[in-house]
Amino acid sequence: MRLGRIGYINCYPVYGAIDRNVVAAPGELVTGTPAELNDLLVAGELDVSVISAGTSCCCPSWRSPATGRCAA
Repeated sequence: MRLGRIGYINCYPVYGAIDRNVVAAPGELVTGTPAELNDLLVAGELDVSVISAGTSCCCPSWRSPATGRCAA
């Protein structure tokens, strides 16, 4: 599994336990800017990632079939 990771200092609380080996990451961490991670996720090159709010509804497959709204 490839996991997207934002490398900014304000994201440290999210990834700190992984960095200190307190929690094992269940795959490969891919560090990038939000824009880079957005592109990788849309291209199918990441399995899971944080993404920019504005990008969360760009893919029709990320929308709820019931409401048509963003499901990300």
